[in-house]
Amino acid sequence: MGDKQPGGPAAVKKKSRHRKRRRGLPAQVVSALLIPLGLASAGAVFVGGKPMAALAAVVCLLIVWALYVNDRKGFVRSKQMRRAHEPRRHFVPLEVIFLFVLILLNVVAVAYVFVTL
Repeated sequence: MGDKQPGGPAAVKKKSRHRKRRRGLPAQVVSALLIPLGLASAGAVFVGGKPMAALAAVVCLLIVWALYVNDRKGFVRSKQMRRAHEPRRHFVPLEVIFLFVLILLNVVAVAYVFVTL
């Protein structure tokens, strides 16, 4: 009879299961969003002219911010070590090089538009 009372010796305590809380987007998603955005902003500067220079500046700042986050802590924050099935937390060096090239492309496009027009 004492076994069925809550808190008795036979009371079964629930194990608190810790759910993995991953915050942020995987590095693949971030690069898949930034690369077309950088290419589109460079194209918009060539097509639209000087008014699109602000868009190129915003995209360059967004890419620089993404590279900063990548260098510091990565995009997916977790207290555990990365497992094989989890998404990447950092960019691959080829992605970093391509993002730097996109920054340079946007800067050159803005400079070209301001010099020629």
